[in-house]
Amino acid sequence: MRIAVLGLGSIGARHLANAVALGHRAVGFDPVAAQAEAVCRQAGATPAGSRADALAQCDAVVVASPSAAHLADLAAAVDAGRHALVEKPFAHTAEGLGAILDRAEAAGATVAVAQNLRHHPAVERARALVERTAYGPVLAAVAVGASYLPDWRPGQDYRQGYAADPQTGGAIFDWVHEIDLLAHLLGPFAVAGATAQAGRCLDMAAEENAGLLLRHDGGALSTVLLSYATRPPLRRTTLLGPGGRIEIDIPGRRLTILDAAGEPVEDSAFGGAHADDYRAELADFVAAAAAGRPPRCPAREALAILGGVLAARRLAGLPQAGAT
Repeated sequence: MRIAVLGLGSIGARHLANAVALGHRAVGFDPVAAQAEAVCRQAGATPAGSRADALAQCDAVVVASPSAAHLADLAAAVDAGRHALVEKPFAHTAEGLGAILDRAEAAGATVAVAQNLRHHPAVERARALVERTAYGPVLAAVAVGASYLPDWRPGQDYRQGYAADPQTGGAIFDWVHEIDLLAHLLGPFAVAGATAQAGRCLDMAAEENAGLLLRHDGGALSTVLLSYATRPPLRRTTLLGPGGRIEIDIPGRRLTILDAAGEPVEDSAFGGAHADDYRAELADFVAAAAAGRPPRCPAREALAILGGVLAARRLAGLPQAGAT
């Protein structure tokens, strides 16, 4: 398949290299021509001079541009009749997104959202256990996504990056992976409560800490704790029920289970690395587009999750994108 990547920052460069590694013809576009040339040269891809040029040379698009441009880039891809994989966050507003997806469906174009934790082997194992209620129903869950933002990109001022923007950055948008993970494991949700903090430790207007309470359609309750301002980093999701406890260690690529008596019944360490999940994500999108089947994270599902994210931000009193 011919794949175009729009936006060649760190995540776009990763997608471009993965497309080439998976055997696809790849073209990359970035508004900064020197960036496009350098990234494409390193990946073995072809640089495009414009978005329209990139779209003319592809069958499918990866939207990896700055997140504020996702809607415009997705609309251009859909209107060109291309399949599209959109990086997270899907968008910062739901306005107009449903209409874009209507046009994609009418054209037979697959639209997926890049939620790479759905391809994490410990998450896949946990989902299989939850689906067959191997340890009884999950009644509650806690997901923690926490790290220290200034450590993310040494040499760059985090206050000048996308994360610091109070309308389109912040912990809730950036850690949407943890919210998506709970929806993937426990089903659709409504936001029962949310709170957020800014200015405690980091010099930026966007929220650095947030807490969400979700009520899932199946009856489970879950909490999500998100932070840009804590060390050492922690990414762990715990599922709780009468039959035992399932713990997913994301960076450790490990799943552990304790039975109702507290005895360990499984401790599985999965091979591979974080990079493998990104390759699996792209491979799944390409296979779904080629076969006309749903991808691992379909756009309509991602749109519902975006609705929850926006509701949480409203409840927490955070500014909405586009608001004046």
